[in-house]
Amino acid sequence: MKTRDGFVSNSSSSSFIIIGERASLNELTQKDIADGIVVTGKFLCEGQDVFKVEDMSMLKFIQDYPSGFVVYKNAELHKSSDDVIELDIEGPVTVAAGTKDDNSSWDFDRLFDRYEDLVEDEILLTVDEAKDKLKEKYRG
Repeated sequence: MKTRDGFVSNSSSSSFIIIGERASLNELTQKDIADGIVVTGKFLCEGQDVFKVEDMSMLKFIQDYPSGFVVYKNAELHKSSDDVIELDIEGPVTVAAGTKDDNSSWDFDRLFDRYEDLVEDEILLTVDEAKDKLKEKYRG
């Protein structure tokens, strides 16, 4: 029989720290993605939605639906499993910390699924348009 000594957790969350500059969404570009954009969003099951913007589709979605997001540019995201962090910091910097849900929005599909409620009006309009087209098809 095997035994384990030490801390064991089934939690899908971890502590995090963000080091970066608080950003205005309308000023961000493709270049900023390469320099590091980290976003905090709503609370999920085990903690806050915290993720790096990986591509322009994620950035455009956040820019179009900014409510509920806080954005940091020139940012680094560190989790509690990281070793000691030592940084030389210049310029304006914000440090944010909390508990991150480890099932956060790491790509566009997950981001869209988690924030589908933000586009609900557009989805309903699209459904209404589809219904009207179907009615016309049968009236025909």
